[in-house]
Amino acid sequence: EDLQEAAVQAIEAMESKMIDAVKFFEEQSGQLRTGRADPKMLSSIKIKSHGADGPELQLVHCAQITATDARTLTVSVFDPELVPIIDKAIKASSMNLNPQVAGNVLKIPIPKMTSEARAQLAKIAASNAENSKIIIRRMRGTAIDKIKKLKDLPKDDVKTYEKSVQEHTDKYIKDIDESLKKKQKELTTA
Repeated sequence: EDLQEAAVQAIEAMESKMIDAVKFFEEQSGQLRTGRADPKMLSSIKIKSHGADGPELQLVHCAQITATDARTLTVSVFDPELVPIIDKAIKASSMNLNPQVAGNVLKIPIPKMTSEARAQLAKIAASNAENSKIIIRRMRGTAIDKIKKLKDLPKDDVKTYEKSVQEHTDKYIKDIDESLKKKQKELTTA
């Protein structure tokens, strides 16, 4: 019983880390600019509220971000004092965006992307996907090692748990592949 519980715990720990790897890849993908307005584009932007001494906040915590249309993001800032700070942070980001300020609202036109830039982003997405799949495969190896170290676990049980580990691995790698395919399609058809 204790051995089987240890095997189940190893699989549950592995699955949790695999889910995190998929989520991390999807977060990275969401930050890749597609030429379409997507509020997730700004998810990595952080600002220092109330000067250098203030806490660092994610933009989503101090403003509402919406896609007004396919080529425009609207950032409605909750605290008017933060407008210039947010404007500066967006301009300083590597996304080459130039917000237009009107009161508490920043309108951000999304520039068209060249086909070269799209191809480069597709490569970055593929690289990020591969890195996440490597993490998943490492988790698989770690879980299998833990199961094999349970010396008194019957061989049939070891095989059953190994099969379960492989099924989880296949599932999460497939999730990443599907997410990558969707992102690459988005990048090339925008």
